[in-house]
Amino acid sequence: MQKNIKYWWIGGTAVVLGVILMGGWLLLDRQKQVKQTAQERSIKNEDKPLQDGAIGKNNQRRYKISKQDRQSKQYVSSGNLTQPGQFSISPAGNRTELKALQNLAGQTVVDQQAQYTLQQVKWQMNTPKTDEALRMAQMAFNSRDVQGDYQNLIIKYQIKNIGNQPLQTDGVKAVVLNQDYEANTLSGLDNDARLANQEIQPGDTQDSFVTVLIPRSLTNQVQNVQVQFSKEAIAGFALNQGKGVNDAEK
Repeated sequence: MQKNIKYWWIGGTAVVLGVILMGGWLLLDRQKQVKQTAQERSIKNEDKPLQDGAIGKNNQRRYKISKQDRQSKQYVSSGNLTQPGQFSISPAGNRTELKALQNLAGQTVVDQQAQYTLQQVKWQMNTPKTDEALRMAQMAFNSRDVQGDYQNLIIKYQIKNIGNQPLQTDGVKAVVLNQDYEANTLSGLDNDARLANQEIQPGDTQDSFVTVLIPRSLTNQVQNVQVQFSKEAIAGFALNQGKGVNDAEK
């Protein structure tokens, strides 16, 4: 009788432990589901656009370009826009149209380490068609001024190392528009990322570029541009705003 009671007690204990373990597993699984649901809701909320041109548009990692856009004579699939009116659409869904293209006649400035030569500027109009495209622009320029359609400049230039030591630079320090708005490395300016990962050897040259956000207050109103490579090397030019625009390929 005592032996049966012992076996019964052992069996009962095993059942109780099993119930406890099963309950713990169910609790952990429930917590995991709750956490996953919260994360999904958080991601969904982050995907919501801010306002203006991107309201109600959804993220698509590979944006599907419409047949009408693909068949347009102005559509350039490679993204290399060389004529005003041409446009391209990025995989994230950003539509970029070339407003003006201007050669800069090789204006050169120098400091103790480098010679900088301005080559070309592109004035572009952008329409983010997805939340992802909008967020990418906000992160690139670190600016909440991007809340829908926006304009930017792409300034191409060349760096020549005139020093005796390898040169490493992030590129442009600041760009001033109309003498009263400054875009810099903190906000409104996006340097060529390749520069941060390489050195320019003495006597060598490197082609590069900087992308500058045009604030909404200056939309279609930029006339003068000043590019600051360093305290000693500052170059400026007048933006033609579509008049006398040159084709860079000629």
